[in-house]
Amino acid sequence: MLTAWSAVELYPYQDASVAEIRAAFRRGVRKVLYVLPTGGGKTVIFCFIAEQALRRGNRVLILVHRQELIEQTVAALSQFGIECGIIAAGYEPSDGLPVQVASVMTLVRREVDGFDLVIVDEAHHAVAGSWRGVLDKLTNARILGVTATPERLDGRGLGDAFDEMVIGPSTAELTHLKYLVPAVVYGHTTYELKLDYASAKTIMEKATADTAAQTFVDLVLAGDDFGADEIETLRNLASDISRITKRSLNRKLNDARRASRGTAGPDGAAHAAELLQLFNEQYAVVNESGKAKVYEEVRDPLLERNVLIRIHFEDLKKFYQNLFVEVVDNEGNMRTRPAGDYWLDHPDRRQYLGGVVFDPTGKTDPEHWNLWSGFAVEPRRGDWGLMQDHIRKIICRGNDDHYEYLLNMTARMFQQPNRQAEVAVVLRGPKGAGKGVFCTQLVKAWGQHGAQITSSKHLVGNFNNHLRDCVMLFADEAFFAGDRQHEGVLKGLITETILPIEGKHVDVVFVRNMLHVYMSSNSEWVVPASHDERRYFVLDVPDTRIGNRAYFNALYAQMESGGLAALIYDMLRRDISGFDPRDVPSTEALVEQKQLSLDSLDRWWLDVLERGFVWRSRHGVDTFGGWDEFVSTELLNGSYLQWCRESRESRSKSRVELGVRMTKMYKPVRPRKSVITGEVEVRPPKAADSELVIKKYHMPGYKVLSLGEARARFADIRGVIGGWRQIDEE
Repeated sequence: MLTAWSAVELYPYQDASVAEIRAAFRRGVRKVLYVLPTGGGKTVIFCFIAEQALRRGNRVLILVHRQELIEQTVAALSQFGIECGIIAAGYEPSDGLPVQVASVMTLVRREVDGFDLVIVDEAHHAVAGSWRGVLDKLTNARILGVTATPERLDGRGLGDAFDEMVIGPSTAELTHLKYLVPAVVYGHTTYELKLDYASAKTIMEKATADTAAQTFVDLVLAGDDFGADEIETLRNLASDISRITKRSLNRKLNDARRASRGTAGPDGAAHAAELLQLFNEQYAVVNESGKAKVYEEVRDPLLERNVLIRIHFEDLKKFYQNLFVEVVDNEGNMRTRPAGDYWLDHPDRRQYLGGVVFDPTGKTDPEHWNLWSGFAVEPRRGDWGLMQDHIRKIICRGNDDHYEYLLNMTARMFQQPNRQAEVAVVLRGPKGAGKGVFCTQLVKAWGQHGAQITSSKHLVGNFNNHLRDCVMLFADEAFFAGDRQHEGVLKGLITETILPIEGKHVDVVFVRNMLHVYMSSNSEWVVPASHDERRYFVLDVPDTRIGNRAYFNALYAQMESGGLAALIYDMLRRDISGFDPRDVPSTEALVEQKQLSLDSLDRWWLDVLERGFVWRSRHGVDTFGGWDEFVSTELLNGSYLQWCRESRESRSKSRVELGVRMTKMYKPVRPRKSVITGEVEVRPPKAADSELVIKKYHMPGYKVLSLGEARARFADIRGVIGGWRQIDEE
């Protein structure tokens, strides 16, 4: 809000710049970039524009990227009589104020809306991943970027972020008009010589031997775009006329450059300081298992989240071997150094000799780079009742035990994100049933630390760098339960305490596993569930809400209007004392997943128990149609191989594996009597049925008891109840 109308008066060139910016907006240009040299008053100009917007009843957001810039911007706004709120870590929110100054790293994790004008300070950062993530959310606001350097260190322009550029007066113009003192910018020369030799000679000829050296210095300091070739030409002219050696001229020029430091112009030292700052924002030297590596945080366009990439020192130097900075050496002489070398050797480079960690508790010391950046929105009391109803009535089908367990699992993730989940939540149902509604909101709540993936390679593939700082992982149709190769990887993601992280062409690092996996699928078989499975909480979502757009629109609207913040607020305060995630409720959906996950031995024996006999007689012998309390191992193995042929099971288990499996369920015995071991393959002419049955004496086998007892034993040990037929066991 305005506490008073400001009396700040702009310089004529600032007035002209404001007029050009307004004209661009009036033409319908939405994203305008304003370029003005350092010292030209960019802050004054955008504060004036913010004041004008505020007078018209508009809401204004000013984006900055450093703590000191927040304080400088707030101070500048106060000169215009503008009271503003601050959106950044450590500041109390003042949402009611129409002007907000925000840290871009804070807004990366939040929803941004309701602003009419967005001002981007230091706009050369606008194409970086975190900045683009924020600006992409501001689809309705006009955007004004201000910068002194409309090109980044990596050579990328700003055309992708802005539609039109308004260019203010140059350094030379501002110096000529006495708004700036003479200044020099140093950089690598890639353009042709611009100095006119005859004109330079004329200037030098007017100077005496006593003044030629000073004339040379003045020309160099006044020419803000002189390259090394141009300076060399001036130096030769000055030396010829004044008879002063080039070494003396260099010393005089260096003395003048050092004396000019601290002025408003971007001299060599200022350029070096700016380069150090920009490098520190983009890179950090990190201790990775005893090796020094450069880390860069970049935006993954597929996952729409930031990931870390590792760079070798030599590669970083090569990236910037065509960018130079002039620095003063120990002897007081100016020396040109490649930018990469300069930053790597600088004592104030950003570095974390303790390494990179992901610690949601925020207890990391300054020697470590903590990737934790907080929730996407600030937790606040509010209403998310529609989502709660959806979880209870749709996802949990009205089952209170399932509802309480699911909310406790979710609350544990928010309250104890540094602990692994131990159990994955699995939602199965048809398309459009609403099974992913809850999961996508959880991903949204976690911001940088939430990820939604739709490809199995992002879940169980070799390259999993995106999981390094992930807490909430939503695998949406991203896993095929029948892929035995990936089964162990998925189980490791859920239960292993250590997670190997592997990027392309870099060494594997090991981090603490904090993943909380939520899965959804419309497939019948979703997860490989063993008979004693405790890793999955599986729910079947009904189709009762398919096609009900009004229902889902209202739900999403509530979540976007404070519901998400309320969800986080309630989950952080939910009482989960005594909750053990391993006490997974048994659901019909989990039992079905177990049945679909059975191997060939279990599927064969389940089929035997369902049909009520072991051997399918090839000759129709009635003896094999009943159930015996003892079955020989030989007959069991023959029955299993018979089933494999009929079921076209290409990879059958061995007889030893069959024996181990049966021993786990039934008592092995070896009765001293003749027992059935098989059936003859070819029926002899006129042979009786009894002659087709093969029997042997004192053969090993298993006491499977009655059919009902055999079924109960299998259901108890293997965790699967079949579709039992009613068989007369008499």
